[in-house]
Amino acid sequence: MVKIEDVVVVELQGEVWGGWDSVELKDSVGRLLKTGERKFLVDFSACSSVNSSGIGVLLAVQEAIRNINGKMALCEVNERARRAFSISEVWNEFDSKASRAEGLKSLGVSESNP
Repeated sequence: MVKIEDVVVVELQGEVWGGWDSVELKDSVGRLLKTGERKFLVDFSACSSVNSSGIGVLLAVQEAIRNINGKMALCEVNERARRAFSISEVWNEFDSKASRAEGLKSLGVSESNP
């Protein structure tokens, strides 16, 4: 995770299948919410695939963020992952942007600092 202005960028790696790494993601975001973080960008550029369990974790993370009036966006979601979201019928539940710069901009980061 990196921070750009007031946005925490979560850089997913490899497969997001709801295993230990997904639990760690959920716990990490939970800890950050307790410290006052409110804006998150989930970057899929290094994520090869996601399954329904991984999507469930992302939905839970998004719900936790929304419950404290925070915002979350996804970016760089590849076609394989996008199909998994569509098959799970939750693609429209997420704010998804084509690039990291677009995702950051949607969360209020100035274009000069992506």
